[in-house]
Amino acid sequence: MRVTLDELNVAELRALCRQHKLPETYDADDMRDRLRQKQHKTTRNSGQHIRPCTLKEARRYVNDTHRHNNAPQGGMFAAKLVDDHGQTLGVVIAGRPVARALDDGLTIEVTRLSTAGTRNACSRLYAAVTRAATALGYERAYTYTLATEPGTSLKAAGWQHDAHLPPRPTWDAGERHRVQQDLFGNETRPAGPKQRWVKHLQRNGANTAQ
Repeated sequence: MRVTLDELNVAELRALCRQHKLPETYDADDMRDRLRQKQHKTTRNSGQHIRPCTLKEARRYVNDTHRHNNAPQGGMFAAKLVDDHGQTLGVVIAGRPVARALDDGLTIEVTRLSTAGTRNACSRLYAAVTRAATALGYERAYTYTLATEPGTSLKAAGWQHDAHLPPRPTWDAGERHRVQQDLFGNETRPAGPKQRWVKHLQRNGANTAQ
């Protein structure tokens, strides 16, 4: 027979808190609340696992699922979120910043993130890519969204709004010409206004990635 938290005494609750690395107190209600929060968090993310991913696999997933952008041509590394059966729920691709002014060797850009719409998938992928970038010694991460997107997942993952960028009809720069349409004349990158987001990964040697 399954025992509920309400049926456990203080000693049993303290033992359970110790098992889950939660603070032990002599307040039974407080410990029950902490254990319920832990249980809710575990249940919410159960069946979701961050896994390594090749750039080829990530690019294919982006091309199949992203709403308004094709996959980037290059990249530095990628990660994916899968369920218990290995089914991909989303991918994230990180690379060098597209803007030359930001490409200082210590900054990375999340160039694409695409999911199947699974709850919390975006936040988990943003968190995973910033943890990986921090481990590699990067100090900042940037990414961009359309001006019409609220950035809810970015805020949840600890990113901050950095700038509002006006519409840019072309990405050509001098002799550098960018392909902006596919073979059928469809735009491959939105030309409207965008929002730039930043996350500071290291400050004074401290890891700030969540």
